[in-house]
Amino acid sequence: MDMQQYLRLASPLNVLDVLELPILDNFLNGYSFALGSGICVVYPSVPKITLETLDRRDARDTEASRTFRPLCAYWRAENGCNQDQHCIDADKCEVFKYIDRTQSKPKLYCCTPLGLWDMTFPLRIESNIIGVLFGGQIVVNDTTVNWKQELKEYDEFIDWATCPDGKTHIEHIKTKIENQKIPEHQKTSLNHFMSDKSTGYESISVEDLKKRFGDFLKFGKITQELLDELHKARKTAAEQQLLRDYDEKLETLDLTNSAFWWEECGRLLDDLTELPGITAVRLYRRARSRYVCEVPVRQGAEIIRRLPTRDVIPVFPAAQLVSVKKDIAANFGFKHDNIWGYRSQTGAGSESCSTLVIFQGTIPDERRRFIADLCKEVCIATDFALLFFRERDVDRQYRLKVDLIGHSIRTPLQILQFDLEQLAETPLIAETAELQKKISNGMERIRDAREDVQLLLESDDQAVEVFNFVDVVAYVLGSMESIAQNHPCVIVKQGTWLGNILVRGNRYRVQRALTCLLDNAIKYSFYTQRRDGGGLYEVRVWFAVEDGYTKVTMRNYGIGIPEAKLANLREYGLRGNVPDKRKRRLGTGLGLPFAIDVFEESGGWIHITSIPAISATEEERKTYLRYITTVEAAMPIWKEN
Repeated sequence: MDMQQYLRLASPLNVLDVLELPILDNFLNGYSFALGSGICVVYPSVPKITLETLDRRDARDTEASRTFRPLCAYWRAENGCNQDQHCIDADKCEVFKYIDRTQSKPKLYCCTPLGLWDMTFPLRIESNIIGVLFGGQIVVNDTTVNWKQELKEYDEFIDWATCPDGKTHIEHIKTKIENQKIPEHQKTSLNHFMSDKSTGYESISVEDLKKRFGDFLKFGKITQELLDELHKARKTAAEQQLLRDYDEKLETLDLTNSAFWWEECGRLLDDLTELPGITAVRLYRRARSRYVCEVPVRQGAEIIRRLPTRDVIPVFPAAQLVSVKKDIAANFGFKHDNIWGYRSQTGAGSESCSTLVIFQGTIPDERRRFIADLCKEVCIATDFALLFFRERDVDRQYRLKVDLIGHSIRTPLQILQFDLEQLAETPLIAETAELQKKISNGMERIRDAREDVQLLLESDDQAVEVFNFVDVVAYVLGSMESIAQNHPCVIVKQGTWLGNILVRGNRYRVQRALTCLLDNAIKYSFYTQRRDGGGLYEVRVWFAVEDGYTKVTMRNYGIGIPEAKLANLREYGLRGNVPDKRKRRLGTGLGLPFAIDVFEESGGWIHITSIPAISATEEERKTYLRYITTVEAAMPIWKEN
């Protein structure tokens, strides 16, 4: 099923798009015979509606058709007044009142050409006119009628401006005939026709008129209910078929080439702009701390290709189609209101993937569930593709890491360690305490560096589980206490610590990542007394829970990170290249990239700021020796489905 076929079923143009022709004819014929009066339906034949593009369908039997009414038949006949087109156009003008919304309710009125009582009932699908029923052409024979009093129960439906005013209905019709621009002999002929009871122009009483209009309203409601039920069933079937078609197309897209995947995905999304009201579609994939637009954009030039994850997640809850306020939509590159978005969150830990679909346009209430289901299909397929592409890239990157790091760092470090061990055994070194201490410290540094390399290269095969994030942080703080005392500095827990915050991921790797972060905070803290004489410098740690994430923050006071380096936190050796005031390189710079990998693969992020302390001198600012460095590490809170 293509989009045009779906739209034809989901947004019918006219009554024939919902009712099959034989069913419609049966309705018209049955009602006409039951009431002894003709009935027809007038409906649009093309989307751009004019008088010429409105069609009509009469009851098929001659004696049941709308033109059968004796007075009207005589009016239209060639030997009568030959006014057939005049009457048809009058009906179409009534239909236009519903189309342009100047009229909304069913109506009882006197028709323009002859002044006969007539009736209309609008038929709608999702507020759009698909046809108007006509079922009147009635002459009332009562000689004295108080129309306002007699028809007050239908007052809301009556067009009083067209009704008889202080006259009998027959006199009203005769006046209408007199005012017509037709030859006098035809007017005389019509009046004679009405006066001759033998012609049987079929007049009825006011009570019959009221009963007939009541029956007409019932028939209109029955017809509307039938159309609603049929449309609902056809629309549901069309939506399900379109979802199956999209699912099938997405399943068969080639995964061997990511660029081809995104190009084909873009074509499928372009089809959505054919839906009424939708003018643009964007698709983003999550790439660590950003949502990146990968799909080729063909609708307009207004777009931001990278959106911060921290901006996206609070605005678009997972698995929900939500609207966005205009001021927020501007952050996503849209200068208009009527912005909608749907975000998926598939898996957790190393398998976590997320896709964001953003729409510009109007999505009516009756179509939102379908759009949400369609987004779900697209997002599931895209998340699977993201997982596939990412795992393939991870494998490629892992092999690259092994080549670049394994040979360039691990082996030389091991050789250097062996050389130092042999050197330490020589008599000259063994007897010199200062040299022995330096060699021991160097060997310890080498072991730490080799451990960092091992962390970076170790497999992701550890089990993913649900665990208490607070317990892991507390364990890391306890295990690093002795290292802080040896530095020396002080680890200080601040704020309120919740007892139980569940997250899902690789507990072992998260623990090692937090150890790397806290080790950096300790390692780069000042190890002297505070200037103000307040004791040792502190490494402060606190928790926060916001927007479905738990966040641990570590702040230290000491050696900072150059501003230029903050934009490349994943660069290996970043912190290891920042010396302290003794010109020592404190670390290898491998622990931070490892920690960032661990938190981002778990669906979280790491954010770092490093700013000069207020008390820092100009020289200290230039050499990054008195900075406040803050590290935020966040993971999504796990909730059982």
